[in-house]
Amino acid sequence: MCLKDLATGLGLSITTVWRLVKKGYMKSHSSAIRPLLTKQNKIARLHWVLGKISASSLGGNLIYDAMYDVVHIDEKFFYKTRTTQKYYLLPNEPQPHRTCQSKRFISKIMFMAAVAKPRYDEDGVVLFDGKIGIFPFVYKAEAMRSSKNREKGTLEVKPIENNAKPHISPQDLDFLGVAKSDGFDMDLVFQPPNSPDLNILDLGFFRSIQTIQHKKSPKSILQLVDSVCKAYDEIDNEKLKFVWVSLHGCMNEILRVEGNNSYSIPHIGKKRVQRTELVETKVSPNKECLQKALYALENINADEEQSARSTHAVAV
Repeated sequence: MCLKDLATGLGLSITTVWRLVKKGYMKSHSSAIRPLLTKQNKIARLHWVLGKISASSLGGNLIYDAMYDVVHIDEKFFYKTRTTQKYYLLPNEPQPHRTCQSKRFISKIMFMAAVAKPRYDEDGVVLFDGKIGIFPFVYKAEAMRSSKNREKGTLEVKPIENNAKPHISPQDLDFLGVAKSDGFDMDLVFQPPNSPDLNILDLGFFRSIQTIQHKKSPKSILQLVDSVCKAYDEIDNEKLKFVWVSLHGCMNEILRVEGNNSYSIPHIGKKRVQRTELVETKVSPNKECLQKALYALENINADEEQSARSTHAVAV
């Protein structure tokens, strides 16, 4: 909907509607499609958030886990270009002309990234920036024949397209063999279904990479891989730290809406929060939201027990 549509619906002029918007009587809102959550999805989200709450050693207050022992892993397609790109041009500058056979043919590469929470010492010096790595799903192959673009035998970067399964079982023997070696003791834990807001990468870090990557305007698969990897390296550790702060805010909202995703990511003054490590690592869940979530789970359990008794009575 645009201002003209709104003005027509209200029976007012566009100028009058614009003045109402400017004075704050109305505001624009962009609504994004979100995953459809089932009842079991909402329960899983509530249990996941509640499982991240523990008692503080100072006074016994409830706080969110600092999650320094957690690594978030996810995969994403990165495209060589956007379907729509905004430019700022001089009055007489020619407009960019971009062409493609179809939007479906825009080159893309799947990347897998792994990040953890940045670590600092008492003076705020970075000990670990939280970035473990980003890995493109590509391979190098020799060109089978010569063309105007390269000679026969030239190594080319090509995407891996073998329809491999994206996930493995937490009990996978190959994974356990590596996860328990060299003094490590790692477990594979899945995030709740349909919950990108509970993964650091989907919550904001991938978007930060994408913003920098598109500024580099890659022209080939090799340049696309290089631009994404460089964008990953260029991101400041504080941006990653801010996403972790946002995660705690999202967890509060999930408790408030009883496991749903019908909320906006809260603005919680990340720059103010990040001034000291102490403030960030001791974020407390909102008490009212916590009580509301626990009450919702009690009602769900009671309804399930009632339904089970009714089913048993009918069967008898």
